[in-house]
Amino acid sequence: MEPRRGEMDRMHAQSPLDRPTRVAIIDDTEDLRFLLRLILTRNGMEVVGEAGDGYAGLELVRETRPDVVMLDLSMPVMDGRTALPLILRAVPRARVVVLTGFGSDELADELIEMGAVGYIQKGTTLLRIAQFVQDIARDVVPTSHRSEAVLRLVPDLAS
Repeated sequence: MEPRRGEMDRMHAQSPLDRPTRVAIIDDTEDLRFLLRLILTRNGMEVVGEAGDGYAGLELVRETRPDVVMLDLSMPVMDGRTALPLILRAVPRARVVVLTGFGSDELADELIEMGAVGYIQKGTTLLRIAQFVQDIARDVVPTSHRSEAVLRLVPDLAS
């Protein structure tokens, strides 16, 4: 028996593909969190919460279960490198994108090995960050994503 039209509409509306990408922002710079929230929401994403340190960010991620986590490396209380594996244990399906002011290929390699799916240097344009996050959520990121200080992605993500 086929579902009635109203049931199909409800099933369709609940599809994860139809809802906005849910993003958590973990960064100790309030102004940057504001700008990220602004550009992400203007590009159709839902910012489910913000935190100013890794410990508060871990609690946020446990509560909100976002699709994408934007994680700063250098923060008080708990830094991003410490928080990364804890976030991935708490929400294994979350895709963590590291935001940092440090531009090191070795650091990018280490973070990706730890489970991050992307690495973005601060200073990348806000619009480019929004496109990058949307691409990450949709699994459509090309492996050669090196423009505008987007340093590295997990190669398997694009395949």
